[in-house]
Amino acid sequence: MEDFPAAKQRGIFTPECVWIEDRAGRIIAERNAPRPAFRSFRHSLWWDDLDLLYFAGYASWNYFTTPFLLAMENVETKEIEPWPENGEVWRRLAAQFPATIPTHCREQIFYFGK
Repeated sequence: MEDFPAAKQRGIFTPECVWIEDRAGRIIAERNAPRPAFRSFRHSLWWDDLDLLYFAGYASWNYFTTPFLLAMENVETKEIEPWPENGEVWRRLAAQFPATIPTHCREQIFYFGK
């Protein structure tokens, strides 16, 4: 993420580590294994720049690559019963993601219209 959290800085996301560096590549802040930080009491009260970077990084990556994620060998998927909603019937796909893929939730249900 360019110019994050300030001008002339950038945030780098990987599932195992997030860091903020300046334009010369010098690391300003870094967090290895960022996921456990979300279980801390501090995180209930406030997020720091590395928390936001981790969340935005994995959320964006998931949203942009979902069709490809669902096709991965280590992601379990199965079609489940349709869902009626306002006169329409939506097909549903249940997915279970492995711990190696950072997500909001390991088990998710996707809805598909015509």
